[in-house]
Amino acid sequence: MRLLQGGRVVAAAAALTTVLAAAVGLQSYFSTWYTYRISAAQVRVADMLTDAAPREVVLTAALPDWPGRGTGRYVERMRWAPGYDNTVYAPEMVAWDFTTEADFAALEARLADRSRWSPIYVAFSGSLGPYNDLKGLLPDGALERMEAGLANRPNWDVLLRDGDVTVLRYAANEGATFPAATWRPAAPG
Repeated sequence: MRLLQGGRVVAAAAALTTVLAAAVGLQSYFSTWYTYRISAAQVRVADMLTDAAPREVVLTAALPDWPGRGTGRYVERMRWAPGYDNTVYAPEMVAWDFTTEADFAALEARLADRSRWSPIYVAFSGSLGPYNDLKGLLPDGALERMEAGLANRPNWDVLLRDGDVTVLRYAANEGATFPAATWRPAAPG
């Protein structure tokens, strides 16, 4: 009888351990959901840019979380220009806090090759802050300083603001001569 009771205790402990392990695994898997939530404005802007922006444009995100792929329409862009939505971010940026001219110059140097033949549209959205906080891609406050600083630099302008989305345009080198360098989207909404 005691052996049978001991087996039940072991079985109960094993079941509890399994449930606990599953709960921890599920929490680990789903705990970042809030960083992947896409606002209506993000979908609207992604749709509009993939539908209406000139073909030569390079659409990119400040960090690898903006929903260029939040809409099925990006497939047509990818077919025409693979990598059109690659992020601006690179691992060396983890040390850039965007408080110095050197950080901005380094970012523009990273974009130089991609901007040679086309303007670059860089998207910032409300989900990038939580994503950055979770992943630790940039120092605290750097993302906000990057957006504000780029908007006021030569060769950069604010293409559009809609809800929690801001899209900046970088048109330098030969890219400044393409139609995408002067294109303006229709009013949002």
